[in-house]
Amino acid sequence: MRFIRDLNPESQKMLERIYRASKHHQVRERAKCILLSFQGTT
Repeated sequence: MRFIRDLNPESQKMLERIYRASKHHQVRERAKCILLSFQGTT
C-alpha cells in the first residue's frame, strides 16, 4: 500500500478544517483518508 509521505503543516491544518467543516460528505471523507494515509493508517 502506498501512503502520502510529504504533507506540510499548513496542508494538514487545511485538511483538518475541511474534515470538520465541509458540508459535503464525500469531501470530508476524502480529507480524512488523506490525513490517515499521512499517519500511516490503513
